[in-house]
Amino acid sequence: MIRPEFIIFAFEKGFDAVFVAADGGDCPYLRDCPDRTSKRIQRAYELMKARGIEQGRLRMAGICSVCSEAFAKNVTTLYEATRKLGPIRPLAPEATGRVTQ
Repeated sequence: MIRPEFIIFAFEKGFDAVFVAADGGDCPYLRDCPDRTSKRIQRAYELMKARGIEQGRLRMAGICSVCSEAFAKNVTTLYEATRKLGPIRPLAPEATGRVTQ
């Protein structure tokens, strides 16, 4: 399961967008996987807001492993939204919470 800090790290490194594909209710490992993933994405949104990162740069969708059309549609939607937002601007060190030397 993805950690919100990894999503923020991607933005700090210059990623313009992040797409998280979850397996929805078909997770063979945890019954509450969709709920857990959703909570982690919500936490990532909070961290993004605190750093001034537009929430439209992160998208999560529950997609089964054989749903190629749904995957393509979600990626296209994120791509189009990201094009409208433009490249991510570099985050100031004080916004990232990381100490630079």
